[in-house]
Amino acid sequence: KEKEINSVKVDESPLSVGFFFVVSGSMSFTERNTKINRVDWGRQAILDFLRTIKGDNEYFISTFSEPIIHLSDFVNKNETIQILTKNENFSPPKARQTAFYDSVIAGIEKLSKGKNERKVLFILSDGYDNISASNFKKLHKLARENILTVFVLSIYDPNGNNLFMYDSQEKMNKLTKDSGGKAFVLFDLKNTIGYMLS
Repeated sequence: KEKEINSVKVDESPLSVGFFFVVSGSMSFTERNTKINRVDWGRQAILDFLRTIKGDNEYFISTFSEPIIHLSDFVNKNETIQILTKNENFSPPKARQTAFYDSVIAGIEKLSKGKNERKVLFILSDGYDNISASNFKKLHKLARENILTVFVLSIYDPNGNNLFMYDSQEKMNKLTKDSGGKAFVLFDLKNTIGYMLS
């Protein structure tokens, strides 16, 4: 006789979370309906997301094009929200170079030092890279070796290079799926939180 399952236990232990924002020129596209650029769009999505979650989690925030800038070490939710609301922290650099692979590898290494066993890395990026010394193969290997979950939020650019977007999304799907996470392509700010929470 099959055993009846009356409930499923959900792991609610604290998280160590890293938020990574690409602030390069390729992320400066302004969505016609919202009149804000993609970095600001992503910041708002993360802010809304943070306000819905509970728990004694720790967070760090980094921005990168080249080089990477750690805006905080591991801090609590309220301090994270304060950092996210400061516009000067997310100003795009003059250079249009993006070291995506190098920066995410640095993010994984930083996240590995978090105090909590459960670790999650959120990346806001279009996946574009034109300067890294590392490559996707090395990034993918490191992500698999570390016990963490990776989510990538990509904001659709209707004026972008479709071939590049397809190749980038394929890589992001592979990176996130193998970690138990997911790569999202976001078309609409008002539905962003629904995508993330689902």
